[in-house]
Amino acid sequence: MAGSQRRDSPAGLVREVHLAAGGSLHKVSGWWIPFLHTVFASAAFLGALAIGWKLHYYKIVKNEHYGYPHEWFPSVSATIGDRYPGRNVFQILIALTAPPRLLLHIFWYVLTARAAPKRAKALFWVGFLRTWTCAGWVYVTSGDDHDVHDVMMIAYMLLTIPYMTLLVNISDKSLFAHSARKLALNRQRRKW
Repeated sequence: MAGSQRRDSPAGLVREVHLAAGGSLHKVSGWWIPFLHTVFASAAFLGALAIGWKLHYYKIVKNEHYGYPHEWFPSVSATIGDRYPGRNVFQILIALTAPPRLLLHIFWYVLTARAAPKRAKALFWVGFLRTWTCAGWVYVTSGDDHDVHDVMMIAYMLLTIPYMTLLVNISDKSLFAHSARKLALNRQRRKW
């Protein structure tokens, strides 16, 4: 093989990069990246909820107007940001979601840059800003600085709109989307 070549597996999930000497540089299954992101994010929220529920339930269900029994389920901000050790467990586990999230942004850029370069760059930077604002509301809690926490949370939610719009629009034009559609429509390969 001359130069480097990319090859898809029959399932379309594994990419290999082959060197000129014929050795395989690396093999990555793209399935693991969103899976790890989902596992770490779910563990962060559910872990903080379980710890808060067990250690200080009555404190985290209380808001400025009501407490238990009128309020029986804690808010997200109270669960993840107000009390030790739930806050620290959440912050550590949510930090583990950053590498898979950034890899998703990088891989979406690589997969879509040929088909729509301007949209691919926009998607990457909106995704990066969205990740940064997520860190803003995670690490600056409402107890630390309520205004900064709220601005970062609102910015995160507002950036979700262009991020999802770009993602949907760009996925139609990428080579990856076309090959994924062909794979999904090919009934011979559908043996699961």
